[in-house]
Amino acid sequence: MNHEDSSFIQDSCTELLIRGYVVSYIKFFNCKSTITNKKDLSELKSLLIVSEDSQRGGNEPIIIEAKTKLANFFLSLKDFTNAIHYFERALSVAKKVHKEPKYELNANCNLGAAIRESGQLLEALEYFEKTRQLAVHHGDKEIEIMVIDNLLKNHLEIAEQMENSNDIQQAIHHYLKCIDLLKTEDVSRDKTIENRILFYLGKAYKKIGDIDRSIKFLESFLKNIEESDVKENEGAAQLILAHCYEIVNKQNIAISYLEMFITKVQADPTQRKAEAQACKQLGILYTKLERYDLSVHYFDQNFKLTQSVISEKPDEEKKSENIKASIQNSESQLQSAMVQLGISKANAKMNLFFETIADPNGLMALIQWKSNRSFGSYVPPAHRVILQDDSKRIKIE
Repeated sequence: MNHEDSSFIQDSCTELLIRGYVVSYIKFFNCKSTITNKKDLSELKSLLIVSEDSQRGGNEPIIIEAKTKLANFFLSLKDFTNAIHYFERALSVAKKVHKEPKYELNANCNLGAAIRESGQLLEALEYFEKTRQLAVHHGDKEIEIMVIDNLLKNHLEIAEQMENSNDIQQAIHHYLKCIDLLKTEDVSRDKTIENRILFYLGKAYKKIGDIDRSIKFLESFLKNIEESDVKENEGAAQLILAHCYEIVNKQNIAISYLEMFITKVQADPTQRKAEAQACKQLGILYTKLERYDLSVHYFDQNFKLTQSVISEKPDEEKKSENIKASIQNSESQLQSAMVQLGISKANAKMNLFFETIADPNGLMALIQWKSNRSFGSYVPPAHRVILQDDSKRIKIE
């Protein structure tokens, strides 16, 4: 802190005491160590004076307004302790204004929002729920809708935290709360948020093995985004649905979702790894259905894409110690892709092989081919040339 700022703080403290603003002086003095910006300190001094004046005047709506402005000032500085303190002061005054319930409703909502912003999500829910009940009781639809928006954000944030900590059941509970809130009468439904929640629910139900519900929410999500410009998570939903349908032995539906995914990402070079995985899965599914021609096609695509992913890694990355394990893993995947492609090609030729060995002429040709590979040229006994040592003559057996 420079000399000019020190002088400003000293002059401000002196001014507050001379003018009789003792409460403001104490608060200003306590904040001078945490607020170092001269502009912010000047604004704080003005707000404290207005707040103390309003307290002396005894006009409750003016007191509420002054406390709320102080709370918002501290909130803008991320000083949640002081922000919550002044929102609580505003709420305590607002409860006394019985003829105007809107003051209490707004104060409750402001306090809940500040508590949520401070990271106390579950505590914030209590204030929002209480505010909603009061809004319904007083028939204030405007406040109710505002509170529902806060509840929605709160439940969504809690659900995402629960999912990240692998508490999937609690995550689902809060996602479902979001769906219920979006169904509230007169609430404007944000399709982007609704679609996000449908996707998260489908993904969460898949994690706990509830395949039917996972399919239900993911298909609702895909249906919704057909009419939306925002296609976020579309590919991920298709992949999850493909796996779900594979689990319930509906291979053809699984195949359709995988093919939709491949069509969607083919033009996106950043999705080659995911595209390769989808091709591999299609190869496996077509093998199960004995569609070996398509199995070969998709295993071939998987091999080429895996090869492409490895070759496109920047040279500096290839030399980095941090990603050697990743490269080894990629090379292992490439070898696996080669094996799967080889097996699929063998499967595709299997019928021809059995037809060949069932035909005597074909079997003879196969033996000849095998012999040539193993021992060199092979001639049947009837055509073999033998050199007779004693007569030095050539005899044909």
